[in-house]
Amino acid sequence: MDKKSKANQIFLNLSMCCAAWALGYEMMLTCENINIAFFWRAVSVFGYCFFSGHWLYFALVLNNEKESKYNRIIIILAHVPAVLLFMLNIIVEPSSAMIRRPYGWIDVAPNLFGQIAYSICSIIFYVLGLVMLFNRGRYSKKNRIRKQNKIILWTCFISITIGVLTDIILPMFGILVFPSAVLSGTIALGGVCYAISKHRFMLTTSKYLSEYIFNSVKNPIFILDENFAIQNCNEASSNITDYKFKELEGKMFSDLISYKNIDFNTIIENSYVRNVEVNLQQKDEGYIVCELSSTVIYDEYDDKLGIVILIHDISERKRIAEIEKKYTLKLERKNSKLVDQIKDKILAEEKIRHYVYYDALTEIPNRKMMLENINELLKIKIKNLQFFL
Repeated sequence: MDKKSKANQIFLNLSMCCAAWALGYEMMLTCENINIAFFWRAVSVFGYCFFSGHWLYFALVLNNEKESKYNRIIIILAHVPAVLLFMLNIIVEPSSAMIRRPYGWIDVAPNLFGQIAYSICSIIFYVLGLVMLFNRGRYSKKNRIRKQNKIILWTCFISITIGVLTDIILPMFGILVFPSAVLSGTIALGGVCYAISKHRFMLTTSKYLSEYIFNSVKNPIFILDENFAIQNCNEASSNITDYKFKELEGKMFSDLISYKNIDFNTIIENSYVRNVEVNLQQKDEGYIVCELSSTVIYDEYDDKLGIVILIHDISERKRIAEIEKKYTLKLERKNSKLVDQIKDKILAEEKIRHYVYYDALTEIPNRKMMLENINELLKIKIKNLQFFL
């Protein structure tokens, strides 16, 4: 979880308030001495008083992580009643604030006017927080946030309903039940924790994004140490090699590839290699033709941190290239044969033309050629005579 995130910091404070509320109440119930019980009551009241203010603050920050002066004013005003109520609760006499029940000491301060007034403020804060979370999910364009808010809204609604019913409404009508607001508060916190684990709530940090991108890349990526042992790899690496991550971790990368045009020492010397063709071995002893690119990663002290290997599957491209080469050669043979046939045809036509005008035995111009030449000369003579006349 990102410790610098404001939402995470407020959620931690909210959890601590709930813990103080629960711990103080539990210790108050189990104490025999009224003064010690009163001390633990003060601890419980501290958590209870500041819980609603932090809840409102948490809802505000979730809607907008950027601090604004209006947010600060709202939170200060929300905590003023908490401070006043806390002071009122610790200056009273222990005997007027608690009574002994069979299951332990319980707080009777809810009958006080200040307590009732603060309870109404708390209900308003809880409802405002729920409305803000509802709007956050409703107007968000991200499915992740909508799913997160659905979980949080339901668990918070259940928690607040139980707490308000058992700790505020029923005591107002004189119906005394075991105060369970502190217990129901864990339902809301549990909903947030479930959203964290299920939908990565409040975890979309740069580190998480880096991990997500690393595992979402379709090409295999291997991270090696200086000795070319595999330290990490993404899901695509496991998918293409059919090995599980535990099987690949610590394995020498040279055992995974067969190569002719690559020397691992050149990777260290040159700090990188680009588009070198290798055969990537699979678990079933098959192989895939790939292109390998690698880069050596250095820290600010120029010490080698590791080597990043990027594999690009070119087996399909190679297969298509082989098919193209096969059909290109076939087409070239057919073209060559066709060119030879055309040449033969031209030679045959020239021979036929030659035999029409020359004697086959003596190669002397024949009678047909002589008559055609005479006719051409006569045509020229006739044209010349017409010109002079």
